[in-house]
Amino acid sequence: MRKLIPVSIGIFLCMSYNAAWCQTDSIESKENKIGMLYFGVGGGPCTRGGSFDLSINIASSKYIGGGINFKPGIMKSNNVPSDYYDDGLRVFSPKDYLDVLSFNFLVQFPTKSPLIRFGFETGPSWVRYNLAEFQLNPYYNDPDWPLPQHKYHKSHVVKSTAGIYIAAKLNFPFISFFGADLSLYTVINKIQSVIGFDICLNLGKVGQEKD
Repeated sequence: MRKLIPVSIGIFLCMSYNAAWCQTDSIESKENKIGMLYFGVGGGPCTRGGSFDLSINIASSKYIGGGINFKPGIMKSNNVPSDYYDDGLRVFSPKDYLDVLSFNFLVQFPTKSPLIRFGFETGPSWVRYNLAEFQLNPYYNDPDWPLPQHKYHKSHVVKSTAGIYIAAKLNFPFISFFGADLSLYTVINKIQSVIGFDICLNLGKVGQEKD
């Protein structure tokens, strides 16, 4: 995992350098004014569950910039004992909880249609998991206990780590202040990597192309 962090930083620096180089000739022109500044909200399915999505993005008129993305999620736990439900008292499957905060570099590319752009985002992330843990109940099937007992005690343990966020996106600037995007993303980390799909609505200066 430690090797992934400098790789991510290297990618971020290279892309940032390229962004600055591409805009050098127009630093003083109107083209360098803010082309996009919008807030996004949405969500979608991810590995064994789903996530909510909150973001804010800013970019130049050349669609090169950065953003902050926050994803809280809930997923079915993948370490449930095979006999967890044998006591007949458990109805709902145990869940793991996830929070991802990412600081991303973004770049978008216009197409022939003013209503469609595609792009990429990547950057370092802080990842926090609240993972379900299980321990056998020593009083399960104990005749001295008058009430039924769960076979396992369930608890949660919090773990945090660094990660890398990578996303490919399709952006749809419907009108100048409202749009949407579809994204396929992954959060690579040493605890549990995540793959997901998001649908988000964007409000603000979405940067619709002019005819």
